Amino acid sequence: MEIHELEVLTAIIETGGFGKAAKRLSLTQSAISQTIARIERRIGSPLLVRSAPPRLTPAGQRVLDFAQGIFHELQCLERDLADIQGPTAGRVRLGASQMVTDLHLERLVRRFSRKHPRASFDLATVPSRELVILVRDERCELGFGPLQQQMRDFECLPFYQQHMRLVIGKRHPAHAALVRGGEEDLKRVVLLTSYLDPVENRPNRQRLRYRFQSVWQIASLELRIRLIARGMGVGYLPEPILKAHPLRKELQALSRYELGNIARDVGIYYHKARPLTPMAQLFVDFCVADFGKKNA
Repeated sequence: MEIHELEVLTAIIETGGFGKAAKRLSLTQSAISQTIARIERRIGSPLLVRSAPPRLTPAGQRVLDFAQGIFHELQCLERDLADIQGPTAGRVRLGASQMVTDLHLERLVRRFSRKHPRASFDLATVPSRELVILVRDERCELGFGPLQQQMRDFECLPFYQQHMRLVIGKRHPAHAALVRGGEEDLKRVVLLTSYLDPVENRPNRQRLRYRFQSVWQIASLELRIRLIARGMGVGYLPEPILKAHPLRKELQALSRYELGNIARDVGIYYHKARPLTPMAQLFVDFCVADFGKKNA
């Protein structure tokens, strides 16, 4: 049985469906279904009961237990190899939010590589809430971005507080009204954001999505800024980008609104139950010292 096949079954159970597993593994849903069918033909027994969510059969549970054992052994092997190489060589598997990538990663990676020339990086840039999932599922060892409210399973190291300003483009048809208006006026505009939880995860009617006419999810920060400047909607931008971006004169902060300024802690986090590889620990220590100097 191939590692890829074990990853597919594990993803289906952990995410609760074929479609969600396909999204996690960057595959089509058809490819996920074909992989499971191929295993079932090979062993002559069904792995899953096709319900919502899918449930394991006894054979499926046995395969899943085997998969989890294999994945644990692979993690141990990676850590052992890193220990053999020593703390000055190894790979940093880091995921970061778009804003952290734009504001900090070039500087941090450049300085860290100069100090540890045998280090290498696997870097991923994803929306902040998806980043938590990447670290939880061990696709990244470290996450660097806004810290969420519920992170009991993670060790969190906050570096600074980031202020997100709600901004509108001066070309927006409702610009003048929104600058002097109240909360109800927000329901006339589109919110451009990188990611919002599915409605079923946050059903409360007071959630952010219900303050606006509709929500567009756009992963690219640069594209969001350009669309806001062209009058397509409103969005949240961190103060450093708002002050320095070439289109800053086309934007205006909507500071009078209750949600016009959102403060959040930004830092590095990792799963508590998994010891860091030596190189990841070196990178964490480096970032702690770097931001400690900046905040001193």
